Amino acid sequence: MLPKLRRMRFRFGEPVPMSPKLVRELAKFTRLGFHPDDIDTEDLVQEWQLKLFGANGDLVDRVR
Repeated sequence: MLPKLRRMRFRFGEPVPMSPKLVRELAKFTRLGFHPDDIDTEDLVQEWQLKLFGANGDLVDRVR
């Protein structure tokens, strides 16, 4: 396990169980030179735009 991830496991004083899959996913964020734009989030953005601002979106009535 990467050193940064090892430290994250004990962030609040208690060990937190982490599955190997979760460790692999978190490792993406600790890589040298990482920037959030490196991860494609277009599908996620579209999903939430529809949920919040679509025809029956949760926030449609709050948008001017």
